[in-house]
Amino acid sequence: MASTRILLYTSKTKIDGSHPIVLRIIKDRKPKYMFIGASVKKEDWDERNSRVKETHHNYKRINNQGGLATVDVGTATAPIYAAH
Repeated sequence: MASTRILLYTSKTKIDGSHPIVLRIIKDRKPKYMFIGASVKKEDWDERNSRVKETHHNYKRINNQGGLATVDVGTATAPIYAAH
């Protein structure tokens, strides 16, 4: 069984000071990261709820993009682990 979590990838910082949002999938104790194509600054990220705060100008679009609302574990892990 795999576990998933949406998080702000603070290990990588873009030129404008924002960090990418990633989907972390852990299966067999091995983490995989999928970048969803959006990035926000740390002050615009709600760590507790794993969502973009309303202070960001595109928070609705980002929260609905990439499955931040819901994540289907079966379909998300299939392409990553099919090749291994």
